[in-house]
Amino acid sequence: MEKLLGVKTHKAEQALKDGSRWDVAEADSLEQDENRDARRQRYQRHYWESVLEDSREPIVPASLEHAKNLAQKLVKFGEHQKSTHPRLMPQFPDTKYTQTPEKFQILEKPGRPVIEVRDVGGKFLDLNDRLKRIAVAERRTREKGKKRDKQKAVISAFRS
Repeated sequence: MEKLLGVKTHKAEQALKDGSRWDVAEADSLEQDENRDARRQRYQRHYWESVLEDSREPIVPASLEHAKNLAQKLVKFGEHQKSTHPRLMPQFPDTKYTQTPEKFQILEKPGRPVIEVRDVGGKFLDLNDRLKRIAVAERRTREKGKKRDKQKAVISAFRS
């Protein structure tokens, strides 16, 4: 429409359209790729901490950096645990009747669309929830064992 009416665009506006930040989704992905969290930086920048006159370093910036590094390590550890933890992803030996399925399978039937199945393992497991459930189950087993031992002791005392 602007072309038909002969409207002239400013050079700055044209340069903005050509830039990589014009597309909002692309800008968001660039923001994530470059690891520039504006809210975190703003928080670190606006946080004020009184420092003694003996020229010691402030505590909060180092603490925030340590927390960020620790969070990254925990994420890596969690991803590693999801794929290798024996209780979360048990591995059973192959037998004559049970075989470990392939990681990638293609299912074809005549007259039907082709289905591709990819095994993602424990990628979508909630690690904390699963570990809590395992701990609760183990505690419940111990309590039932203690109760069973008490009942056996009462029965053996009654019989003797």
